[in-house]
This record gives sequence, structure tokens and C-alpha cells, in this order.
Amino acid sequence: MASGGFHGGSTHSGGFHSSGGGGSRGGGSGGYDYYGGSSEEGLMMAGLIVLAITLYVFSHIQKGTIPGINLPTFSIYVITGFAFIPSIKAHKRFSALERVRLKYIVHSDRIIGTEFISPVRRGTKETWVGKEDKNYRISFREERFGDKNLTRVKEFMSKRPVIFLLWPKVFLIISFILFLSSPFIVSGVKYSLVPKPISVKRIDEIVYYVSFIPAGLAFLCPILSSIFVKIRENLLYTCAFKIVDENEKELAAEMH
Repeated sequence: MASGGFHGGSTHSGGFHSSGGGGSRGGGSGGYDYYGGSSEEGLMMAGLIVLAITLYVFSHIQKGTIPGINLPTFSIYVITGFAFIPSIKAHKRFSALERVRLKYIVHSDRIIGTEFISPVRRGTKETWVGKEDKNYRISFREERFGDKNLTRVKEFMSKRPVIFLLWPKVFLIISFILFLSSPFIVSGVKYSLVPKPISVKRIDEIVYYVSFIPAGLAFLCPILSSIFVKIRENLLYTCAFKIVDENEKELAAEMH
């Protein structure tokens, strides 16, 4: 999630535009936030890298020069790469959590549920939860509640297992390591079987099936990444709901 400046009240989020309030907090003049740019550029760069690796490895697959990488297993790795796209795209909406954890939060940041703005919601213009859906916004740029929202999110994170905050890039790195280690795993299994009284054909069969183990584990990574995105969404909605409740109680107390 890349946060831009803040100009006069419109918000551009991927493919939607909405009117919003004025005011500014930390990141610029006025009220315009942009969510897009760097994330899409990162995905494009990752896609070009995957394409280059695909062409290189495919040429060696035809020659049979890479142990453990055959057409079926390589297809699994390619599918795995593309399967990460949904969770990586979703991650930009609450990447501010990572900045909170690393303690370099920018006050123009927001954590958003989806790019869809709930028509029926409760809260302020910047921090709210949907009444009819689980959409939400948690803003750190509000003049009134921004700092309090940030403190509450920090408290929320401190009470949750770190595993729930694992980002898609962690799973992506694990998948890539499994891909790179596959030839070494298969070669190790093959060499361990050579001294044993097993036919060459049988060894080849065992090696072939063993090659699917790292590929299968790599394929589980984007699935786990997507599951963690859903878990994180539900946890953050709960956090947003509590924040809105506390903000509304504070406003109500001041009116009486």
C-alpha cells in the first residue's frame, strides 16, 4: 500500500474514486491518497523475472540437465508463482501493519478492508466499519483519533501471534528456496539409492516421485498465504470494530 499526498478530499484506490474530507496529517497537502503504483510495478517486475526463469529452465528441462525438475514439477512451480498474485495484491491494503511493526509508521497511512467503500457504515469519515459487511478503514491521519488509532493497532498486534502477521513475501521466499533446493534433494536421494540392490529403472521411478515433494510443498505456500490474508482480514475487522466503538463512546461522552 503506497500512500500518497492528501489533497482536498478525493481518494483513488486502484479502480475507485470517492469523495472524502479535507485536512491533512503527516503526508502532504490536502487529502489525496493513491493506492496502486509501486505494488503493480512490483508485480510486473516479478512477472518478468518469472518469465525469464521459466524460459531458461524450460530449455534445460528438454535436455534433462536439471535433476528433480521435469515438465510436471516445473508446471507446478509456475502455477505456484501465479497463485501468489491474489495474496500479494491484497497485502498492499494493510501493508501499513508492517510499518507499525517496524516502527516507521507514516501518519498518512491507512489500513483498509477492501477497495470497496461500504454505503452503510458507522464511525468517522476516515475510520469506520461497514454495518452490512465486513469492510473497514483504520486511519492514522485523523486529527482527532489518528494517534489513538495507531496506539490501539499496536496493542492489537502485541496480543496476536507473530505467525498471523507473516506476509506473502515470506511464503514466496520459502517457495523459491524449495524450487532451488529440489535438484539437490533429488540428487541426494538418487546417490543414496545407487549402492542398494535396486534396479536403475526402480531408482528412476523413486527419484521421479520424490521430485514432487518439494514441488507440492511449494504449492502449499500460496494457499497458506491466502489463508493468512483471510485470517488477518477477520482480525483487523474485529480491531476496527472495537476502535470505532471506543471512538463513538468518546464522542458521545463529550456531548453529554
